[in-house]
Amino acid sequence: MSRRAQLAICIVFVLGMFAPALAWLGGTRAEDTVFNPAMPRPDIDDWSLSDYFDAKSYAQVGAFLTDRMPLRTVLQRNEARVDWEIFHDSPVASITPGKGDWLFWTDNIYAACAPNWVAAAAQANASIPEGVSSWLSAVERVTAAAGVELIVTAPPSKAAVHPERLNRRSHTAADCAVEQRAEFEATLGAHPSMLALWDPMLVAAESTTDGESLYYHQDLHWNSLGASVFAEELVDRIEPDMWDADALSRNGEEEIYANAAHNIHLPREETAPHYQIARPGVEITTIRQEQPEGSTESNPRVWEVCEAGAPGFELNDDGALVQEVAHLCLDTSPVRIFGAEADTPEHLISGRTLMLHDSMGWMTIPMLSQYFADITFANFYTTLHTDWFIEELGAIDRLIFETQELNFWTLFYPDPRYPFFDNLLLGLRDRLPTTNIPLTEENLRSTKDVEFRNGAVVTTTDDGQLLLPSLPPKDDPDAFRYLTVELEIEDQKPDPLELEDYGIQLFWADSADGFNETNQAEVRKAPGHQLATFPVDALGDTTDLIFRLDPGGLIGTKVLSVDVIDIPPMDASGATGDEDISNGQGSETTEIPPGPKTTEGPQTAEDPETTDSSKTPEGPKGRQATDEVDQTTTSRPAGAGTQVTTSIANPRREPSSAQHTSTSVSSRSGDG
Repeated sequence: MSRRAQLAICIVFVLGMFAPALAWLGGTRAEDTVFNPAMPRPDIDDWSLSDYFDAKSYAQVGAFLTDRMPLRTVLQRNEARVDWEIFHDSPVASITPGKGDWLFWTDNIYAACAPNWVAAAAQANASIPEGVSSWLSAVERVTAAAGVELIVTAPPSKAAVHPERLNRRSHTAADCAVEQRAEFEATLGAHPSMLALWDPMLVAAESTTDGESLYYHQDLHWNSLGASVFAEELVDRIEPDMWDADALSRNGEEEIYANAAHNIHLPREETAPHYQIARPGVEITTIRQEQPEGSTESNPRVWEVCEAGAPGFELNDDGALVQEVAHLCLDTSPVRIFGAEADTPEHLISGRTLMLHDSMGWMTIPMLSQYFADITFANFYTTLHTDWFIEELGAIDRLIFETQELNFWTLFYPDPRYPFFDNLLLGLRDRLPTTNIPLTEENLRSTKDVEFRNGAVVTTTDDGQLLLPSLPPKDDPDAFRYLTVELEIEDQKPDPLELEDYGIQLFWADSADGFNETNQAEVRKAPGHQLATFPVDALGDTTDLIFRLDPGGLIGTKVLSVDVIDIPPMDASGATGDEDISNGQGSETTEIPPGPKTTEGPQTAEDPETTDSSKTPEGPKGRQATDEVDQTTTSRPAGAGTQVTTSIANPRREPSSAQHTSTSVSSRSGDG
């Protein structure tokens, strides 16, 4: 090689080395996109001395600088093209190539064998199916006692439905997942609320023709054909023979922002055959969308590509719902309400239905809205922590919960980020056999470092304590008893973005001076309006015990209410033993005698150390919810409306006519 050629190579090499720096000086900045977010700036100001000697700290700084390097996106895409187009490989570990142009989420291939499943099982001290089954049973008992029809489903992953599209190496790696999925299916399939989709999806996948599939090739979601399988199974579950197969037809193509392709830095839109439902004699009369106060969008960068409050659906000339925005943008209004009327009322599912869903639910909205007289779709990631969800529960007749198989356990473990069970109890409390413990100085045995303000108890130090009166005996000895504490927790950290949850402790003893750190339970809660739930059945006869509540260890924590909720057991059909309760009616009011007064305040037990360091979002405060921020979400921008209404006929719907009688009970004030 001549010296001139060698010199040219050196010049090109040097220019390549310094091109990013030169581009930076020229004003070029790295592109930060929805599926390619840059590493946030490390908080060097808060580094401890040990952080300066920790290699991980400098790795974060390196990642931060690398992600802001000009031409970053160009280099990533070129690397991805080499990996994908030449070696048929993925440049990122989270995505695994399949056969042809198929891409799979790696976690979906390994499914129940992934580390997060192991952690969930360890938390429940049981196998995953057993742990989820226990929580699902509790949810079933609560909804049955409140007179709410419950349907729960977990759509299988793309890897489970289309294993023929996995490559040979992935097939071998998925053996553990296949075994775990079978146990998962068998355990959950025994629950009366469970709508199993495994077999229907597999049968439908085998029946596809002309190269069609039920899932997108380069996105984790099912397409409209796959969503129609769920829609049919759901309608048949509620109203057999209502599903009209002729109403489902192929009409053009649909497009999705293919997230798997974007994650390997090859952005593209993927198309698939579009299937829609148009039912003669059925008319959509209401289309409304809302963003409840305190809700957040599940994708932190959704606002970069979506217009806040843009109408998501409209009717075409055939009466079918047409989606007007990208699937991703549906989260800008996480609550979508539809009303329908039919020439024959029996052609619609009656009652007020709430469907909690993840992103898989996006594709089902235009289909299911044609079969329900009144249905609300709510993205649970963005609404479960809001007061809107709690208030909505009080008026519903039916609750449908859908989330993809891999994330199914999220809602059924006591995760402060998604307080499903606690908020379920709070929302249905007035429809359950509930005994209220009045928070008055006369009714409580004693207090320490608290004040009574407008019916609530407020802590004045970080060691506020309440000694509760004797709990009433159970009307049904087989009932499941919960002691619940409704709280408003102030966020007292100097940095409002530094998220943390707080511990609420319940102590029990045979006497007022017998409390110790062994006989206690603690739940973790984020700041905001929260319900702390303590199952107390394991303690035996709770009427002989004295309970002490330590609400949060913070000054200014408000205890809004304390209740005892006794949930009747379910029979084999899934109904509770109390006929009145199963119809949503309340039980009779009884008196709770106040407990005997103690001459001294509750004894202080040293708080046990906790290893729970999970960071949780700030929830709504009191009944006036506020926007929430956590490590994976951002609040909606200023100027975005809290509600956008597109009303065709009924601009607002009235609450259900079903009676929901409160069962709150008070004790006599003034009895010492």
